[in-house]
Amino acid sequence: MKKNSFWTNTDGIVWYDLETSGISKAFDQPLQFAAITTTPDLDEVETINISIKLTADIVPSPDALLVHRIPITPSSSAIGQDIAIERIHQIINQPNTTNGGYNTLKFDDEFLRFCFFRHLYHPYTHQFSNGCKRFDLYPTVIYYYLFSNSTLTWPQIHQRPSFKLENLAKANLKESLGHAHDALVDVKMTIDLAKIMMSDQECWHDVTQLFDKNHDLSQTNLLPLVDIDNKTYCHGLLVDTSLGHQRDFSSLCLSIGSHDYYKNQSLWLSMDKQLLSDFDNIEDMYQVVIKKKWGEPPFLLHPDKVQQISSQDEKKRLFESNLLWLQQNPDKLFEISQTFKQRTYVSQDNTDLDAKLYEIPFFSTQEEEICDQFHTSPPNAKASLVERLDHPVLKEQAIRYLWRYHPEALASIKHELSSSYQNQMQQIHNKPILDHTGKEKLTPQACLERIEAIIQEKDLSEEDKSLIKELEIYIYDHFMSPFE
Repeated sequence: MKKNSFWTNTDGIVWYDLETSGISKAFDQPLQFAAITTTPDLDEVETINISIKLTADIVPSPDALLVHRIPITPSSSAIGQDIAIERIHQIINQPNTTNGGYNTLKFDDEFLRFCFFRHLYHPYTHQFSNGCKRFDLYPTVIYYYLFSNSTLTWPQIHQRPSFKLENLAKANLKESLGHAHDALVDVKMTIDLAKIMMSDQECWHDVTQLFDKNHDLSQTNLLPLVDIDNKTYCHGLLVDTSLGHQRDFSSLCLSIGSHDYYKNQSLWLSMDKQLLSDFDNIEDMYQVVIKKKWGEPPFLLHPDKVQQISSQDEKKRLFESNLLWLQQNPDKLFEISQTFKQRTYVSQDNTDLDAKLYEIPFFSTQEEEICDQFHTSPPNAKASLVERLDHPVLKEQAIRYLWRYHPEALASIKHELSSSYQNQMQQIHNKPILDHTGKEKLTPQACLERIEAIIQEKDLSEEDKSLIKELEIYIYDHFMSPFE
């Protein structure tokens, strides 16, 4: 039996889940954070369950409300978002821990990064600093579906396997753990599924190693090579949830190199989706270029693993046809490589500060020390510290923080952003607030319109109606009445 070396230097695992006010990573907030810390053998050590009050400028999504069913009125144990984010940052940054859950890499992890950014905490240290690592059971489940299919029972929805956590839990766990989309229940489901999956120790070892950056990088040296115009290119099998059921969540790919600007990103050309010769121009080939970061899905495997996949014959046929075409048209491969290795993300105009996580360079050591001092200072001292800040972004972030949590401390600050609570709230009504993708922050009016549409479109239970009514009253009282 192989030793699971991915966990060798891991003191424990923090399994966590978020329930949020909506799906906007830049503008929504967590309403619940739950975590269970375990040993590498999944023996439970500690349970954490945090309820979080709504922050003043958050407009909750009625669709999210009907999923997680968390009442707008906070429980007596709920704490402010500022206190919650401080605790969460500490929890997932414990030295030598691995943190993750179910679909955390695609949603929860990025959601928290934006939360940390807004609250002046380092958004990335939980990924790499002090022995911290990340893990996600969702892509691991997909790996098991392909390569250890008998380990789990696969629930069928519309004649297709469902990989939703609640459906997998119903099909595989002996007892119901409670209402899905309760953060703590989802964490318990995730751990119990992982315990079943660990029964195949070899598969568990192989897939968890793929979350280790150094191991992931080392595997490229084992991939076979092909010659195209006197140059060698490695090729492998990429496995990812985004590739979809029709493609067996996998693709035979050719490496086209590392990105010229994003140094942690490698690019792979999917060779089994369609004939490359059918594309009219290079720009259209964007749909067959797959981006990969080391230590994260897509998982990079030896191409021989395709022999365990049901659609292997079609994959191999397309791969060979496209390889031949590239060998006959090496100038096309060079053009594809150069085009996508140099393509950068388009920066949106008028992006709100809360959404500028990816546009702003990391703070310097000195600026991080200022952030630490800011967090440990009482409100009035925070305001005095803001007055001394020269960094314009950090200054604006700090003022927003004070406006949200300590508005009384803003009186001493001479800055356009330190205007009254009422003026700041009015901004939510008067102009579009855009995130990094160009999407608008949910407005109170849009929320009320969506509530009306839900009432007309859906067959709501009495509990649903009560939740929606409570939200409607909250929107009117909190956002509309002060300005009527």
